[in-house]
Amino acid sequence: MIKIRSKLQTHVQTDHSGYVDVWQASRPFVNPGWPVLLGRRDSLTASEAAANADLPSPFSNVAQLNANFARVGLSPQDVVVLSGAHTFGRVHCTTLDPSLYPTTDPLLNAAYAKQLKTECPNGANPADITNLDPVTPNRFDNQYYRNLQVGKGTLFSDRVLFNTTGESRNLVNELAPLFGTYGFFYEFGVSMVKMGNISPLTGTQGEIRKICSQPNSAY
Repeated sequence: MIKIRSKLQTHVQTDHSGYVDVWQASRPFVNPGWPVLLGRRDSLTASEAAANADLPSPFSNVAQLNANFARVGLSPQDVVVLSGAHTFGRVHCTTLDPSLYPTTDPLLNAAYAKQLKTECPNGANPADITNLDPVTPNRFDNQYYRNLQVGKGTLFSDRVLFNTTGESRNLVNELAPLFGTYGFFYEFGVSMVKMGNISPLTGTQGEIRKICSQPNSAY
């Protein structure tokens, strides 16, 4: 996003555009895309501790996930849909240790557990990483949900979505079919818009950052 903003600055006046406005400008190059409200501003501070305090734990069960999302106005459906972002990306091996050692989480597919133990041996370097999606790790699609159906959810908080009877399992099954990719894209966009509208800064609140990753007071 920093590179995108730098490129845009050579063509348009972006000193009046917050981070989200720049994202909106880049949408023609991104799939899936979703519309976002413009005009929100960037925060004056950045706190890793505050951000982590609001993030759901990878060790959460469905009830805990739902409660965490509900605190910011998101629904159980948003939990399942936004978890679909785990169809892409990597995770540190140390996050998986409780699921693999000393005993294997019974919710894990046995063959996949063996694969993870090869990629993330006991006592792995904290810098070691593995894919969140073992099937299509570099593609944003709905493969994540098919993984959950066969015990190949990499995080505990992924696996419980399918292994807990009720709404979360039903939603996983609805989003999993091969022909459902664009349905997932649509629902993901809807939930992303909801998440992006959590306590936005507008008017004179916050600032327009010169560098997206740093408040202006940092330089």
